Amino acid sequence: MISLYERLRKSKVVVVDMETTGLVCGVEGKESDFILEIAAIRLEHLSPAETFHTYVSCPQPLAEEVTALTGITDEMLSVAPSVRDALEQFAAFAENVVLVGYNLPFDCKFLDFYGAQYGVTFPADRVDLLPIAKRLLGKSVQSYTLPAVWEELKGGHTDNTLETCMQYAEAAADLAGFLPYWQRSRHNEIPFYRIVVPRRKIRLEIGHAEFVIAINLMRCALFGKDHPLFPLWVYKCAEKLEYVSKFVDKKDEKLPQRYYEMIFTGYNEAVWETKERLEGGGVEGGYFAYGEYEVTDELCERVFAIYDAVRVSCMPYLMSRRETYHPDEYASIIIQAVETEGKNREIKIDYDHLDRLYNGLCG
Repeated sequence: MISLYERLRKSKVVVVDMETTGLVCGVEGKESDFILEIAAIRLEHLSPAETFHTYVSCPQPLAEEVTALTGITDEMLSVAPSVRDALEQFAAFAENVVLVGYNLPFDCKFLDFYGAQYGVTFPADRVDLLPIAKRLLGKSVQSYTLPAVWEELKGGHTDNTLETCMQYAEAAADLAGFLPYWQRSRHNEIPFYRIVVPRRKIRLEIGHAEFVIAINLMRCALFGKDHPLFPLWVYKCAEKLEYVSKFVDKKDEKLPQRYYEMIFTGYNEAVWETKERLEGGGVEGGYFAYGEYEVTDELCERVFAIYDAVRVSCMPYLMSRRETYHPDEYASIIIQAVETEGKNREIKIDYDHLDRLYNGLCG
C-alpha cells in the first residue's frame, strides 16, 4: 500500500486556501457565505512550481469587520471576476491533480456548491491535512488552527506571520510536504508508546480493563449524556482502551483478537445478558445508585446496541499494529454510539469534535 507521502510526492498536487465573508445577511435577506479570494500552489515532487491567485466579486458591499479581518475592500473586488469565472479559472489550474488543503472540507463546500451551480468540476481525489495534524501532534498544541500548527512545526524559527490568503496557502503547502513525511517516518519506527511485557501480563491487563470498561460503558449506555457523571464514565472507558492497546510481547505482537473482544463480550455478550445485568443492578446494585430505570425489552436492546457498536468500532483501533490511539479518540466513538443509540455499527473517530470532549461534553 502506497504511503500518503509517496502518493503526494509522485502525483500532481494543488494546495488551496480561500477567504470568505463568513455568515452575513446576503441577497434576499438570507444568511450567506461568499467567496472573496482563492489562493493555490501547484507542487511538483512536493516543491512549489506555480501559483494561482484571484479575488472574487461579491454581490453585496463588505461589512467593516470583514474588511478589517481580511484586508479586502470593495474597490479590490469591483474589478474581480465573477464567482463563475474565478472557479472556472481555478478548475483549469487544478485539473487532474490531488487537491490538498488544511480543513479542506470547508473549502470544498464552496467548490462543490458553486461548481454544481455553474457546471464546474473539481478533483475528487482530495487530502485534508487537519486530521493528520491532530493524529501527529496530539496535545502538543492548544489549538489545531493552521497558524498554530505551522508555528509548532516550524519550532518558532520564523519571522513570518500568516496574514494573507496566499500566505495561508504557502503554509499549507509546507505542511503538505512535512506532515505526510513525518507520518511515514513514524510508521516505520518502533513506537515509543509500546509496552513490551510477557503475554500472560497482557492477558492480566485485559482482564482488569474488562471489568472497568464493562461497568462504565454500561452506565454510559443506560443513563446517556444527560447524566452529570457521563464525562467521567466515558473517560474511564477511553483511558482503559488506550492503556491495554499499548501492550505487546517480545515479538512486537498483540494477543489474538478474541482476547480483546472479551473486553466487551465477557460481560455483555447478548441482550439476555444485558437484561440480567440491569435487573440485578450491576455490581452491588451499582446502577440503581446513579438513577432510576425500568427494565424493558426496548431498554435492553438499546443498551446492548450501544455496547455492541462501541465494540465493533473500537476493535480496529485496539488491534492496530503501528498506532496507539489517544483516549479522546476512543471517547468520540463512545459518544457517537450513545448519540445514535448504537444504530451505527461502524462509527469512526470524530476528529472535528474532539475539542468538546469531557469538559464540554454535556453542554
